[in-house]
Amino acid sequence: MFVNPLGPSIKQQTFGNLPIPVKHPASVNKPGKTPDQDLPRYLNFIADYTGCGHWRMLWPEHVLNAYRHCVMQSSTVMITDPKHFHGVTCIRVQRQASESQRGYLKFLKEQMGVRLIYEIDDICFGEDIPKWNAFRDAFTDDKIRNNIQTMMEYCDEMTVTCESMKNYFLKKTNQKNITVIPNYPSKTWIDRFYEPKKISIRFEKNIKKPRLMYAGSSSHFDLQQKNNLQDDITHVIEAIKQTVDKYQWVFMGGVPLQLKE
Repeated sequence: MFVNPLGPSIKQQTFGNLPIPVKHPASVNKPGKTPDQDLPRYLNFIADYTGCGHWRMLWPEHVLNAYRHCVMQSSTVMITDPKHFHGVTCIRVQRQASESQRGYLKFLKEQMGVRLIYEIDDICFGEDIPKWNAFRDAFTDDKIRNNIQTMMEYCDEMTVTCESMKNYFLKKTNQKNITVIPNYPSKTWIDRFYEPKKISIRFEKNIKKPRLMYAGSSSHFDLQQKNNLQDDITHVIEAIKQTVDKYQWVFMGGVPLQLKE
């Protein structure tokens, strides 16, 4: 199940000079109203449509909409038409870093009067990103570093994946309102794989050579050889090589160069 991080704070806002009535969720729709008129409306401004975009934003959005907890929409476009924000009380933005994105957050908060949540699922300050990470260069510029921290502190709240990340950003920024929301796989995706009978068959089939899986993107490996092949998996490379006949090693998302042979 997904936790709704956007619900607690709802405040009055205006559209032009007219006040917008804030509606709270209701278990029963009133006669003559469409289903969404009794639900709060939220927006997501996502960083991408791949890994973290789905885990942290799109799958939660689908579940929250499906269970009628709210009406939520996601986009990567910086929309400035005030009509788009009619009834919106909160916007969750993901991994924003550029100067234009910083200005957009100011527009959302000061002109649209919405509550902002900064979502991040990884370390994004260049000084703490491992040298072997292929995407590190995108976060080493001082302006980018300053933009990220400024936006984190400008937002009303942050959401992160775990307690250690929360503690990290509590130390690195002046943002104190940080909420931990773990990654939950969507039932619409993962439930279809859980069949006890098939699991038993696969267990018996592979019991002589059990499968061990490492799931992680290529950013965990020194694929560009920037750090003398020292990366997240260096300490177990020899153990993997020595047990290829004992275990069936499976890599999903990326493969370390040390195992290319």
